[in-house]
Amino acid sequence: MTGRVSKSGWWGLALIVASLALGIAATGGYLTGFDRPVFQALALTRAHSSGWTIAVAQAFSWLGSASVRSVYILPALLVLAMRHHWRDILLFVVVIALTVFSDTALKEVFGRVRPALVPWLDNPANLSYPSGHSANSMVVLLLSALLIADRRLVGAAIALAAAVGISRVSLGVHWPSDVVGGWMFGGGAALVGASLSRRTQTRPTSVGSA
Repeated sequence: MTGRVSKSGWWGLALIVASLALGIAATGGYLTGFDRPVFQALALTRAHSSGWTIAVAQAFSWLGSASVRSVYILPALLVLAMRHHWRDILLFVVVIALTVFSDTALKEVFGRVRPALVPWLDNPANLSYPSGHSANSMVVLLLSALLIADRRLVGAAIALAAAVGISRVSLGVHWPSDVVGGWMFGGGAALVGASLSRRTQTRPTSVGSA
């Protein structure tokens, strides 16, 4: 494993640990000074927000839903299969499955209640921390881009996952720290997964190196 890949993997683990620490702080009530003002700045309501802003937020939230995430997965699997990167396909599926399972389990572990400051513009059925839309969109999109090895896709993946997360606060169903924790958890999982790819581990070094 090259130094670069090893560092990437360690950064991923650090992000995962940071997301767990953030969850402890959030459920302990230590982030109220951050969560409330940011939430109030971003949250939309039918009484005070325009219809198009609500529609945009709902559209981005939909782009991070489980049904749409499966649509992102299929092209990534196809590209990896066309390149005969079979190990990366298995890695991709396993990392995503573990992230989805872990996110669901962590919601129960932290047991954080969703915000009740404004009427919700969505209908979530589970607990709040970490945001599943944020974590799962980030791991699917970022890991796809990293395994395909396209820097433009990496930027697009982060931007779309960011928009999905912000939309969850705008719809009133998540605290901002839920979303930040989800981004860190999903992004960390993507970095760890990419660091385990044999293709990135065996990337040739510069000419003249040992």
